[in-house]
Amino acid sequence: MVVIMIIGKLNLILCTSSYNSNDYLLAAYLIKKSNQIESIKMVDILKDTKVSKSTLLRFLKKLGYKNYTDVQYLITKEKKHQEIFKERIIEKNLRDKLAKKQRLIVIGDSYSVSSLIVYKQKFYEIGIDLDIQLSLKSYGQMVVEKKFTGSDLIIVVSLYKSDLDLMAEFFSGYLELKHFIKEQKIDHLYVGKIATGNRNLDECYRIDDNINFSEAIYQLCSLFEKIYNFYAL
Repeated sequence: MVVIMIIGKLNLILCTSSYNSNDYLLAAYLIKKSNQIESIKMVDILKDTKVSKSTLLRFLKKLGYKNYTDVQYLITKEKKHQEIFKERIIEKNLRDKLAKKQRLIVIGDSYSVSSLIVYKQKFYEIGIDLDIQLSLKSYGQMVVEKKFTGSDLIIVVSLYKSDLDLMAEFFSGYLELKHFIKEQKIDHLYVGKIATGNRNLDECYRIDDNINFSEAIYQLCSLFEKIYNFYAL
């Protein structure tokens, strides 16, 4: 028997209800307000959604509960469990980099980063701009075009070469870019193979050296699944 948690039930209602229905409206409202649900009273829901008390009670009954306080308690409890899970699925240094970011700019050779295109829509749906660059541009051109801010995280990917090889062969402006974003206090993350002796764990997410390209792609996609879950939960 599959037990569906309260937020899962709300998402299920979103997927199966008409966009203009009261069920859709109430489910969307509770999901949107889930992070501050402890402070939201039943009267607030009635005021914000403009539904009647009887409509709200029928909706709660459809969820399987008799009153709003039960739903309020369960949403609060579930969100706290999600926060604990979120803390565990991703390393602390990466969590710190991801916090409060609105745009992830991914640069690297096209073979390495093209596998991430499938994530663009997923990230868009949770309010994160996943900006994937399939062609390496000059440092100056990138700075002008992207207008980097503190809400950006720049992710440099290299699955074929180490970070030092990347600087020398693929992206001659990488050092300049690193210097610029450090000056502007913009976070960046290198994902890929790392040259011997160059293992700053605050800046790097290492892909194993002794694996083939398909396995490296799998590790890269696994990382982006973690990043997605960090923002989605």
